Amino acid sequence: MKYTFKPIPHEETQQLSQLMRDYLSGHSALAAFYKYTPDLKGLNQAITEMQWPLELRRTLTSAMQAQAARTNNTSELTLENIAALAEPSTYTITTGHQLCVFSGPVFFIYKIASVIHACKQLQVLHPDKKFIPVFWMASEDHDLPEANHFFTNEKMYRWNTQQTGALGRMSTEGLSELADELSIDWHATSYDEWLKALFKAAYEQHTQLADATRYLVNALFGKEGVVVFDGDDATLKQLLVPVMEKDLFEQVPFQSVEATVAELEKAGYPAQVKPRPSNFFLLRANQRVRIDKVADGFVLQDGSEKFSAEQMRDLIHDHPEQLSPNVVLRPIYQQLVLPNIAYVGGPGELAYWLEFKNMFEQLRVHFPVLVPRAFMTVVPERVEARMNKMQLQLADGFKKPSDLLVRLQKAAGTQISLAEDETDSARLFERLKEIAIRTDATLVPHIEARAVYFNKTLKSIENKLNKAIRRKMETEQNWLQQMHACYLPDETPQERHLNFSVFVREYGPKWLNTIVEHADPLINAHVFVVVGN
Repeated sequence: MKYTFKPIPHEETQQLSQLMRDYLSGHSALAAFYKYTPDLKGLNQAITEMQWPLELRRTLTSAMQAQAARTNNTSELTLENIAALAEPSTYTITTGHQLCVFSGPVFFIYKIASVIHACKQLQVLHPDKKFIPVFWMASEDHDLPEANHFFTNEKMYRWNTQQTGALGRMSTEGLSELADELSIDWHATSYDEWLKALFKAAYEQHTQLADATRYLVNALFGKEGVVVFDGDDATLKQLLVPVMEKDLFEQVPFQSVEATVAELEKAGYPAQVKPRPSNFFLLRANQRVRIDKVADGFVLQDGSEKFSAEQMRDLIHDHPEQLSPNVVLRPIYQQLVLPNIAYVGGPGELAYWLEFKNMFEQLRVHFPVLVPRAFMTVVPERVEARMNKMQLQLADGFKKPSDLLVRLQKAAGTQISLAEDETDSARLFERLKEIAIRTDATLVPHIEARAVYFNKTLKSIENKLNKAIRRKMETEQNWLQQMHACYLPDETPQERHLNFSVFVREYGPKWLNTIVEHADPLINAHVFVVVGN
């Protein structure tokens, strides 16, 4: 396969929010909400300023070694990277995601590829240091509907389970049925057997979803030394105890983030997340329930348990593993337990990270460089060739087919315009008004109303004539719909909809290697991956 990577600036693709475009362009309105610029200069500055105690490094290394032993496919390079975490010259670059079945949308792959690529870039620039890519499993998230399925071009594959609680603790029971479904459906390409074997090994040989996901990431990226991190860890939760107290007893995160959100909104940017007075959940068997602060202590959101202040403080110190941070405090947890210089995330994630800088300062935790993941759209060479023939740019694929059809119609000179007729009719009605003024001025409003009606009639006729012409452009219209389906399957950006298996089935597992080579998160562009023979 031949791959050509074509970066197009985000301003041209218009696929990012104004907040993200302003952040990436260095708009002054956002300068107060981050510490480092999302480029090599910012990364180098973060490396210089990062200070991380050796004692914490030893604790982290021990915990990661224990986690790595939970699957049998942790690579030697990953084990070497875990051991290197104990060294003062080692740094991490982290991304994270939910435990989606078979990784969910393909941007899961682009995220991990982005941290691998960034680490390799820095390794060349700083050979005396070590940079390790980390994938943080959001194992304590409990949003099953977002994680229980994945899409191909043909259908949605769904894990039918009624389990509740933290995703990472869920049993993989029922995923064998999905494996059977894949065995029936996937038999058309030479790479189907590899994918089916991978699915079975991940989800039939492991009893918990966290371990299955770890196996999957190891299988796909172990040769790159990716370290898979599970935050549902009793040892590492001990490091979060002071933050638990600051949150539940003093509301420091709530007050800090609430003030920052107000500043962002004042600057014209909508809030991505809203903090709560308490930002922890309680983990129980098959449950993850929000803790709410009340006048005489704390209560679980479902009313099942109540705690006095003393009882909650005892729980925090004796069993911190039973508390789980929400979206506001998970970043704090990450930066407390990792020597992490950068977080690589999607636009929604980075939007809420921008709300947290002041909170990090209040809690005296190092705020990382916020780097957008690689944004990619895979375009078959035949699609690009047809676009070129129709004088369309790669970024045009995100536009509505109806708008592109109008453009093609204009380019072909078949666009009907009645503008001159509108001008002539305007002159006619002006002349009629002059006659009315001389004869009976009460007729002027009637003439003006008729002029408006006539212009609307002309515009309606013009639109209907052009629509009739476009209906005859059936070939162009059908092809534009096919192009649209490539870019936005099911009206969703390709990278946020299709599973990586779609591309592996078409191009083979080496497609993953090629993505890693080119998933540069620092180029500030959407990359179109043109694939041909």
